[in-house]
Amino acid sequence: MNNMTTIKPHQIRILQTLLGKRFKDREARLHFVYSFIWRELPSIKSLTEDEFFYLAHHLGYHFEMHAYFNVQNRQHLKLLALCHELGWIDEANPKYADIKRLGRWFCSSKNPFKKSLQNLTPCEVGKVNNIFEKMLTQRYERS
Repeated sequence: MNNMTTIKPHQIRILQTLLGKRFKDREARLHFVYSFIWRELPSIKSLTEDEFFYLAHHLGYHFEMHAYFNVQNRQHLKLLALCHELGWIDEANPKYADIKRLGRWFCSSKNPFKKSLQNLTPCEVGKVNNIFEKMLTQRYERS
């Protein structure tokens, strides 16, 4: 477990929705999670962020829906270009940014707004772009 950050309320809601569709009661949900991650939990709130992503992926969650973008929006296009510069590239089609990875970022604790791209205000998208520019700068400073 590299990322020891416990999951946030928006991540808990995602898991509760996914697990609620499959299991009727809390005990069945916890038993499934325990058997999947191999550690006992007092509640789903005790999961780490890495465990959240692993479990949500296994349950078929579509992270890319958090990164739906508007091709008419210059800020969105800038964000996609920054993703591409960071190497977040779709393996199936390297011409495009990895929307799944961007969607995961929007679901992570690194997103200060805890909202999907399409729900951000222009000011918030600008701040996200600044975060990605800093990530890019840090990447080149390290190399």
